[in-house]
Formats: sequence, C-alpha cells, structure tokens
Amino acid sequence: MKTHSLFCVFWIALAFLLCPACSAEEDTSSALRGRGWESELEAVKQKDISDFAKKVLEDNVITEEEAAQARSNYVSCVNSSGRLTATSLSDGGYEFTGPAIDTEEYHTITDQCSKETSSHIVTMYFNSMRKNPKNIDSNELTAHCLVKHHVVEPTYSGTDYENDLEEYFRKEVKPEEGVRVALSFTDPQRGPDVYDRCSTMSAQEILDLP
Repeated sequence: MKTHSLFCVFWIALAFLLCPACSAEEDTSSALRGRGWESELEAVKQKDISDFAKKVLEDNVITEEEAAQARSNYVSCVNSSGRLTATSLSDGGYEFTGPAIDTEEYHTITDQCSKETSSHIVTMYFNSMRKNPKNIDSNELTAHCLVKHHVVEPTYSGTDYENDLEEYFRKEVKPEEGVRVALSFTDPQRGPDVYDRCSTMSAQEILDLP
C-alpha cells in the first residue's frame, strides 16, 4: 500500500513539473466561463424603470425588435416636446435638431425621455448581451485577448489589467495616446494596436482566438 501511494505521489508531482501552467489555465478557464445575465437583470427589474422595459426584461431576453422599439419610444418622446427633434442613427446614436438644441432645455428633454422610456437601459443590455452572451468579466476578456496576441506576459490576468488601469488614472501626467500605451506590454510596439483590436471584439471572437 505504501509503495502504491508513493508511486501515485510521484506521478502527480511529475505531471505538475511537466505542466507548470496547467493550474493557471484552469483558473483562466473558470474566469472566462461567465456568470450569466439573470441575476443582473433581476436587479435592474427592481429599479424605477418604464413598464415597457419591465415587460421586455420579463423573460431575461432582449430581442432585436424590442431594442428597436425602445429606441423608437425614445425618439417619439423627444419629438413630442415640440422643442427638439430626434432621429435614430444606424450606428446606435441619435441626431438632435430644434430650438432647444443649444439650451439647458435640451438636457431636460433628453434626460426626462430617458427616464420615462428606459430606452438606454434596454439598448445597453441588448448590446452587452449580444456582444458577451455569457457575461464574462470584461477585464478577464481583455487580458485573455492580449495574452493570446502575445503582447503581455502569459500570466497576465484581468486583475493585472485592472491594476494597470488604476495606475494609469492615478498618474498626474498621462500619455496623450491614453491607456492604449500605458499597459504592461511585453511588446510595446504591437501592444497598443492589439489593445484597440481587442476592445472591438466580441466575447466569442476572443474565446475563439487560437
């Protein structure tokens, strides 16, 4: 029995020596598993949001049609002011015209319509859920993407990325190029462009990186 136990311990130790990064890979895999959106959406439903938004979030799913309706509700609300006209743009933004455009009244109208329709909440979660269906931590995704492109250390994590961001914002004098050049890159030349690319990728695109 003692010989058998020692034999098992030997092979476990050998496996660890041959694969020192295995435990780190498991941790990374766990971090990239995602926590889902249900609990977050349940918390949103408890807030003061429009009846339309509550109905949309009832099943914890936001369809493209529901997101489009939310935007339409917001446009209709702004246009009903008679002082400001909103037009929905294809990039997800809005164009505003009218006599209230350069006055404090502009903010009053747009803020009130955001509150009345909760369109910003519906569209924000629609875009977030489409880009990141499993609700994986965004810091972990960014770190994973940078590692896969070999511009940071292989052990670079979401916590490291968060620390880099905090360090950047603490600096009194910040680089003109912004945070894209302020991370702990092992490849400072490629790093900033890779970071820009990672910022536009969906969660699935990042997870699919070889």
